[in-house]
Amino acid sequence: MRGRANCARVIVRTMAEDDGQDPPEAGKRLRRNGDGRLSNSQAPGSDAALRRAARSTVCLRGLRAGALASAPPGDAEVLAKAARRTALWLKVDAVVFETATGLELHGDTEPAIETDVWDRCLALVTLGGRLERALGRRGVVVAWLHGAHLQLQPTPMAVLGTVGGLQVVHAYLDAFER
Repeated sequence: MRGRANCARVIVRTMAEDDGQDPPEAGKRLRRNGDGRLSNSQAPGSDAALRRAARSTVCLRGLRAGALASAPPGDAEVLAKAARRTALWLKVDAVVFETATGLELHGDTEPAIETDVWDRCLALVTLGGRLERALGRRGVVVAWLHGAHLQLQPTPMAVLGTVGGLQVVHAYLDAFER
């Protein structure tokens, strides 16, 4: 019971500090947490988001170790947004994007979970990350996509615009990583 009272007191103190009240002197930067231990995560100047996250509870009821949780309903929206941003970063035009992923570049459509469109959107996002890690800057990546290659005729961008083009470009990159 005593630990809970200390915890409540600390939370009130840190919330008052977030409101812009004068910070205490340097000697009081360490505070007691709920277990009675000294902690600097609640000290002035530490990240407010970290303090809020430490106070939030997590419910693990019903989850087994190693079991995969089902995808939340917001995942399709996140993947669609990531695929569109990757396409803009790679300077992929709308026709190539629609052929490669099955989504509209300037639309609100979302891929259904565990479908072919989902896999193709994920492959495009993965391709953008692979190219960024391998080549670095955006200009170099775009030049590589629009440049001539012996095995990807005429260019990797043109290959992306074909059915199954994402898999072909991934296989081409796999050959270099071996």
